[in-house]
Amino acid sequence: GRMPKEDLCGAHTHNALDDAVEQAQMVEGWQKKYGDDSCCLITAEEAYATQD
Repeated sequence: GRMPKEDLCGAHTHNALDDAVEQAQMVEGWQKKYGDDSCCLITAEEAYATQD
């Protein structure tokens, strides 16, 4: 049987949260690697923005 719409929405939300956590961890890693280089961080944020 098909999943109810609520379950699909819940799974989608869960995946989006997981992606956000992974993104935050990745940016955190860049901060540790490059320091607080605003240029690098802005580039990372722009890259994520264009992916959506």
